[in-house]
Amino acid sequence: LVLPLYEVYDHPQQFGSVFGICIAIATGIFFATGLLGYLTYGPRVDTIVLLSIAVPDPKVGSLTEVLYCIALLCTFPFQLLPATRILERKMFGSNHSSKQLVGQPPQREAVLRSSFRTCVVVALALCAFALESHFEHFVSLVGALCCIPLAFVYPCFAHAAIVGPEDKWVFFRDCLMGTVGLGLAVFSWA
Repeated sequence: LVLPLYEVYDHPQQFGSVFGICIAIATGIFFATGLLGYLTYGPRVDTIVLLSIAVPDPKVGSLTEVLYCIALLCTFPFQLLPATRILERKMFGSNHSSKQLVGQPPQREAVLRSSFRTCVVVALALCAFALESHFEHFVSLVGALCCIPLAFVYPCFAHAAIVGPEDKWVFFRDCLMGTVGLGLAVFSWA
């Protein structure tokens, strides 16, 4: 979601500092919440945290689970947006509405794109349904193979390739951070 945010930001020269502050605040909140939760409940917490919440009324627990499902459904399009844009660009060409497919009206392209997005969501739902009994293993595998390298490894090595070995300290730092990211990925695979 960073690139779409950067594209619509009014002051792109300030984007890096604003984004860094936002990431630091979000990381602090997540860290504090996780630490306080662990200190409160210890290692007895289920993988799905909602199953560990003790509520006196089962209706409240059910309502919490329903609200959580609604939140997941509402945020899923935001999580899927970058991936679908990349796939759409490969399938349909440019994703700008001003560049239409030759000989096709805009409505036809919109229907094709919506159908494609629907097929992607259905395919993901089928994967989730098929892997239901091994869901936590699937999530950890996806996190280890995709998320950790995407967050820690690829940016460091891409920046090192862009900067080059001219600035030795930046190049060393990028390579060190990328290596630590590879170590984290291998550690999470085990």
